[in-house]
Amino acid sequence: MRRPRRASHHDPFASFTPNGASMILEMASLDI
Repeated sequence: MRRPRRASHHDPFASFTPNGASMILEMASLDI
């Protein structure tokens, strides 16, 4: 697995793709 240079250290899931990051954020907010 390759990680982007600007991958958030506290957001490992967001390191997949820019689009994935936004999707993860939405899912996370819904999960809360």
